Amino acid sequence: MSTRFYDNIEPTDAVPRGKFAAIVLCGGRSQRMGTDKASIRLGDETFLHRTCRVIDDVAAPVIVIANPTQALPTLPAQITVVLDKFPNEGPLGGLLTGLTFLNDQRKLEAAETCGVFLSGCDTPLVNANVIAEMQRRFLTLEPSVDALVVVHESRRQPLHAIYRRSIATQAAASFERGERSLQKLLQGLNVVEVPVSELAALDPDLLFLKNINTPEDLAAARSLL
Repeated sequence: MSTRFYDNIEPTDAVPRGKFAAIVLCGGRSQRMGTDKASIRLGDETFLHRTCRVIDDVAAPVIVIANPTQALPTLPAQITVVLDKFPNEGPLGGLLTGLTFLNDQRKLEAAETCGVFLSGCDTPLVNANVIAEMQRRFLTLEPSVDALVVVHESRRQPLHAIYRRSIATQAAASFERGERSLQKLLQGLNVVEVPVSELAALDPDLLFLKNINTPEDLAAARSLL
């Protein structure tokens, strides 16, 4: 393969961390894996620890949305854990929980945060350089744009996207209508798409999009170490 792990970023290339927060969803059922993916080890780290560590290089604060009954692995001290207000209701509920928390500026000094990167813990090969490039692009967008989303094989990747904090209202309305799909939420937002080909120079094998959902996926990821 032409690449391994790209999880470091040169400080001179980084957007100021306070401009972007991040939400990491980890409360899913993990049915295909058969165990909680957040605690699975990849090398010396759990999925969740590695995902948070890499994202923390380019975003602050990093918020983990966890199921209230979930036992989480050890995380870096600066990571904030928030219990999902809508457990087992899918990723839209997790996003809404995170946005609501971030928008309460009495809890977190997020007033300068213009965007929120959204990820799941089952993409532990997340790439800080790719996120930083998305952040740079987001800063050039008109304020009317709600989200910047990677597109791979003609499909939007809502768990590798940057959302404005202000979409909490639309997310709440979507949830109240009974919708649980992030794809459905995106249909109602003003979205700018980033073809994955424009990010491939930073991660030629597109490992940052690799979902690890099954034991076979896990074995393949471990073979890269």
